[in-house]
Amino acid sequence: MPSAIPTGELTMAHVTQGGSIASHIREHGRYPVLAWVIRELDMVNQLTGGGLNEGAVTMCAELIIDRFKFRTPNALRLALRDGLNSGKIFGKLTYPLIAEWLTAHEEAVEAMNYQRHIATK
Repeated sequence: MPSAIPTGELTMAHVTQGGSIASHIREHGRYPVLAWVIRELDMVNQLTGGGLNEGAVTMCAELIIDRFKFRTPNALRLALRDGLNSGKIFGKLTYPLIAEWLTAHEEAVEAMNYQRHIATK
């Protein structure tokens, strides 16, 4: 599930590489994918002061899978990294904050795809 590309080296060009989270669920089952998302979120949680307990991290991972399942693991990793680097962390990590990061990432991906589309006209 994890990409061989270090998180710090991910770019928007990587967000479409590899299968979607949903395809990983079909191939490996929901639990291994959920465990991977939990590990990714737990790292973010630790970097932001550990405000989420284990149950909250698990619930956030479930919500992220439901909302972000048609994006790739690289897209999720990039969204979390960019969210951390955005400076938009006021207090502890919460799901609404993570959802804001994911939404911002989705908008950036859509803008990139639109620019690619326009370039082909």
